[in-house]
Amino acid sequence: MDNLRSVLTTLDDIKKLATQVAKKSQPIIKKIEESYANEVLEVNPNFGLAREQIVEKMLAIVATWTERADKVNVEIDKFVVEDNNTFSISPSPEVTPFLSEVWYGDTYDKEGLQGLLALKKALTDDVALVSEKSLITTFKKNVRPVTTTT
Repeated sequence: MDNLRSVLTTLDDIKKLATQVAKKSQPIIKKIEESYANEVLEVNPNFGLAREQIVEKMLAIVATWTERADKVNVEIDKFVVEDNNTFSISPSPEVTPFLSEVWYGDTYDKEGLQGLLALKKALTDDVALVSEKSLITTFKKNVRPVTTTT
């Protein structure tokens, strides 16, 4: 019973962290669409990419940060089944493919509760990563202005 309680507590923490990642990313996505690309072009008008391309690249960066949380948010309520006030874990590759991979050890090379704890740590890291500063740093590191030689 303690193991099930630990699993359920960990799943609750995972759900909260995944929600936190999603909430932190929403204002960043909004700013990308409203102003970040324009700011890049104001600082460097000859950047070599159109505004839409800059937006696309920035959104792709955020998508890599939120991919894990998005999967958790879609699957978590199907992973734990309640029947007559009894809870059970229901890993099903068809219904909860990501969480099933975590549970069976395919994602973090740890099974069951240990796999969920590894996911929890990864989501904790994602919460810390999702920020405007990280977006700008990652964008600058991975997307270089097009330079022309004469």
